[in-house]
Amino acid sequence: MKRNLLWLSLLWVLTVPAIFGAVEVQRLLQGAMQPLALTDDGGNVHLVWLQGEPQACDVFYQKLPHGRPTKARRSRKF
Repeated sequence: MKRNLLWLSLLWVLTVPAIFGAVEVQRLLQGAMQPLALTDDGGNVHLVWLQGEPQACDVFYQKLPHGRPTKARRSRKF
């Protein structure tokens, strides 16, 4: 049983990074709280975060085409 678990763990460690690709960490603006990142079928990353005072914060959204930031760092405030 332990041997099977070891092989299964090794297989998982070797295949999961190849399936999902590399993870790249990027810094948000100072004061950003509770960031959430989602990807769509086209590989675009959609970021949503809160900014401001916790009692009355604003919601921001930014789309990163193919997961890469563009030169013009545009975000929309809702």
